[in-house]
Amino acid sequence: MVAVWVGDRVLVLRQSYRVHLNLPGGGIEKGETPIEAALRELREEVGLELPPEVVEVAWVGEALWDWRHDHVTSFVVHLDGLPPLRPDGREVVEARLINPLAVLAGPQAPFVEAYLLHRLAAAARGE
Repeated sequence: MVAVWVGDRVLVLRQSYRVHLNLPGGGIEKGETPIEAALRELREEVGLELPPEVVEVAWVGEALWDWRHDHVTSFVVHLDGLPPLRPDGREVVEARLINPLAVLAGPQAPFVEAYLLHRLAAAARGE
């Protein structure tokens, strides 16, 4: 999962098979590192190409999701602006920047909620 931030807005996706907003991400393929998987998912889902050096680990946790126990590494990227995105149109039908509180107001994946709450708590502490 990758949280792409532009200012105080986070990039969210609407997927064709889910009712809620999500952050870019997906599974790790054989032979990939978590960061390689995160960068591949960004490229595949919205056409965003980023070098590994701009990505850092933001949160690591576990959650029950889609009837399975997932170990999730969340990465964060801070950009000054967002290039035109190209949602793949199959899995991802919309990609946009949004206030993270709007994401938390609706149903979301447990790891998205955990990451955003962690991020907002750190910001409230001045970190």
